[in-house]
Amino acid sequence: MKNNNKITIYIFIIDFLTNIITWYIFIFLLNLIYISSNNILHFALFYILRLIASTVISFILSYMADIKGIDKIMKLILFTFFIITILPISNNDILYNLYFIYIILIIFEINFTLYNILKYSLVPKVSSNLERINSVYELSYSILMVIGPFSALILLRVEDLVPLIALIPSIIFSLIIDRIFIYNTKTHNLSDLNSILRNISENRKLIKIFIFYILLANVGSIVNLAIINISERLPITTSFIAKFSLINTLLGSGSLISSIVIIKNNSLNSKSVLLSWIILSTYPLVIFLLYYFNFSILLTYIFLAFSFLNGFFNSILSIFITSKIQENSKEYIATTFSILNFLSNIISILLLYIEGLFYRYILIILIISSLSLFVSISIHKNLG
Repeated sequence: MKNNNKITIYIFIIDFLTNIITWYIFIFLLNLIYISSNNILHFALFYILRLIASTVISFILSYMADIKGIDKIMKLILFTFFIITILPISNNDILYNLYFIYIILIIFEINFTLYNILKYSLVPKVSSNLERINSVYELSYSILMVIGPFSALILLRVEDLVPLIALIPSIIFSLIIDRIFIYNTKTHNLSDLNSILRNISENRKLIKIFIFYILLANVGSIVNLAIINISERLPITTSFIAKFSLINTLLGSGSLISSIVIIKNNSLNSKSVLLSWIILSTYPLVIFLLYYFNFSILLTYIFLAFSFLNGFFNSILSIFITSKIQENSKEYIATTFSILNFLSNIISILLLYIEGLFYRYILIILIISSLSLFVSISIHKNLG
């Protein structure tokens, strides 16, 4: 048990510090574009390049990680984060060249996406308690939802210290990773890619998990778009950003508490997962009622309460889905996660475009979202 606690602490430190650094790099690059050019097209290109890099190139590198060893690629990723943090303190004129900024952005986004894929891919190799380790990642994410951007702004003030902070995850990972593997890492031939894709497509349970995840993610994108609109109209404060921050703080707080509960209990049960799915199915319906009854005070507070519950139960489902993928795809796990990332991104792009075109019908879209989640409860029963 002591060894499990040590692994939990190590993984939390690595993930928390790495994500603080990624927030720092992201805001640094965004600020560079603002300084170099205030053209909205350059900001649009910034987000487009992030999506392209995370969708396409990460798949190739994830496959390479399955072949060469996930731990080796992870060491390279953590070291690359450290190298990028050296750039701000160099004060070189090339930093204000848009082409250079975009090149660094692509490298950063590939690194960031690959890190998030491989950190979950490593879990079955270092612990038999998948849900506990996944909940540590969820805990780190929940805390960073609240303090991530603020911490990045502080780091921009003391940027000379940032490379030292960025070295810590790399050093800890390099020192502990070889000692905590519980499964042997195999090497594979490049010609195995076709068999990997065939095995994934023939794994019915894995396909159901993919449907489960993609459905949840895309309903989430509908909800996120609705929340932006809600933040302008909630009758609680006058500031848009204050209302938007309050909603996201409630979501993050629920996620934070949920992660702590799972870490303490070491596992999830099927009843909690089923309840989570029902609550998340209800959330778009609550938003629909809020719109329909013109943001009444009573429904406003019900919505805020459900926002907290949404964050709480969303974490449970996130940990459940991740654990199921890890259980059903141990051999080529990085490739599996990258395929899921690819499919989810492509569908999200199409869905967001459709939402933008038909946003006037948001009430109908919200009802369809709730119904689709309720109907899909049968998928959960088959997953166990």
